[in-house]
Amino acid sequence: MTGKGLFVLSPDPTMTDSTMPIQAWRELLGAATFCNFEPDELLYQQDAVRDSLWLVRGGTVELYRSFFGERHRLGYVSRGALLGEGELFAPHLRTCTARAVTRVRACEIDGQVARRFLRRFPALALYFLRATTHRSRDIEESLVEQLVQRNLEIQMHSSRSDPHIRRRVKDLEQTNEHLNQLAWVDALTGCGNRRALEKVLEMACETPDSFAVALFDVDHFKHYNDNNGHLEGDRALQTLARLLQRRLRANDVLARYGGEEFCLVLRDVSGPVASVVCERLRCAITEFAFPFEAQQPLGDFTVSMGLAMYPAEARTPTQLLKLSDERLYEAKRQGRNRLVGGDYAGL
Repeated sequence: MTGKGLFVLSPDPTMTDSTMPIQAWRELLGAATFCNFEPDELLYQQDAVRDSLWLVRGGTVELYRSFFGERHRLGYVSRGALLGEGELFAPHLRTCTARAVTRVRACEIDGQVARRFLRRFPALALYFLRATTHRSRDIEESLVEQLVQRNLEIQMHSSRSDPHIRRRVKDLEQTNEHLNQLAWVDALTGCGNRRALEKVLEMACETPDSFAVALFDVDHFKHYNDNNGHLEGDRALQTLARLLQRRLRANDVLARYGGEEFCLVLRDVSGPVASVVCERLRCAITEFAFPFEAQQPLGDFTVSMGLAMYPAEARTPTQLLKLSDERLYEAKRQGRNRLVGGDYAGL
């Protein structure tokens, strides 16, 4: 299985006895229950008793926690992510709620089944630990950001009654401004992050102006990482982001959607223009000499793209992302290194 997310298992017929062979992986999936969720449906709720894991096979899931009467977003996960927090050896309460943002396909793995496979293949515990550790770090960063914001609000309120702490409040404001900037920027590529993209789409959909949303990701990126190392993979993503940013207008937005997947928002464009721009960007990536690209399955470093238009084809951020995501995977099915969507007359 391949996929994008916080937790990915990749069965390989050459695996040793210390890992999980492909036949056992098929057996595990055969014991799982596959479910489909519509947007806003819940996979599970906070404080519910848990004794199972969820493996996301498609779509996007939001994780959030409610306390003190408020809902606090912890992050998003997508295809390949393992949910359930990995505590399989005793019943526990769910620490957060998992909600489908787009249409989601996921499989539920019973806790007893998971425990049985862990006993047979102890190396799987490493995957569980990696998934839990990665997501815990993301959640911690999100909560710290929210706490910093609340702390600033309290300090500002106190400053109105105590002039002696105004200097301290000013320092906190400067620190918070820096933290807010980091919260909107992807640390690896320097382009917008998922949070920034959501805000851009939310604001853009409040206007009647036409714009385009294109989701794209690197073809066979796992192969690139496996052969050249994650450091080279990170460098390739950084190069890709710089290559595109140099070719975009000031009011266009490039954001890292997750892993090797990016989202491009082209403002004030018609369908035909958006198609031409996306095709030119795809060709620019193909023509650029990325390191080690000759070793890729297609013999080149390429991307597949899915394009959707507002308001002609979709009118909400969720609909736009869903449609462009479907077209992205259609581009994959058609052989990769191509654009799907924007087939307008006159092109």
